[in-house]
Amino acid sequence: NRLLILGGDTAVGSIAIGLAKKAKIWVGCVCRPSQESFVSGLGVNIVVSQDQKWHESRDLGNIDVVFDAVGNPELASKANMVLNAGGKFVTIGSPVSTTSSVELGHCMVSNPSQLNEIAQNYLEGSIKFQFAARHEFTAAGLRSFFQSEDDTGKHILRVFPYSCYLYINLTMISSDVNEATRILQNYTSTTQYN
Repeated sequence: NRLLILGGDTAVGSIAIGLAKKAKIWVGCVCRPSQESFVSGLGVNIVVSQDQKWHESRDLGNIDVVFDAVGNPELASKANMVLNAGGKFVTIGSPVSTTSSVELGHCMVSNPSQLNEIAQNYLEGSIKFQFAARHEFTAAGLRSFFQSEDDTGKHILRVFPYSCYLYINLTMISSDVNEATRILQNYTSTTQYN
C-alpha cells in the first residue's frame, strides 16, 4: 500500500502519518518547505515541497490513496496523475464534483473511539503531531484561541488542570466566544474522565 498525504505538516496530516507508519504503510508527503524537516522526522518515505509540482514527480507514482489533510478538494485532478488505476482521493474538505476518473472518498465524521485511540497512540509516543498553542479555559484563553492565526499545528484548550486536554479544530466550532464557552462547559459537565 502506498499513501500520499497532502499537508503532512498539518495536525491532521501528521496524525495520519503516525497511524500509517504504525500500520507499516509506505507514506509520501507534500508539505510547506519550512516544515520538511519536521515531516521527515516523522519517518515518511519521501517528502516533497508543495512548491514543487508534486503531481509530476516520478517518485510519487503508483499511489493507492491520496489523503488531502488540507481540505482542498480541487487537488483531486492533480492526485489523479499519481494514483494507480482504482486509487482513491480522500479529503477533509467538502465533497468534490469532478470529471476525472479518480475515485473520490470523503472523511469528516468524528468518532469518539477513534479519537481515543489516536490520543492513546500519542500518549504512548507512537504518533506525533505539532501543537500550535495551548490555551487555558478562561475568557482570555478562549479569546486567544479564537483570535489565533497560527496554522502550524493543533490548538489545545486546557479544560482541567493536570487532567485532560480537549482538542478542538478552530474550524469546527462557533467563532462566538460565549457560545463556545457554553458548548465546552456543557461538554465537560457531561463527560467523565479517568
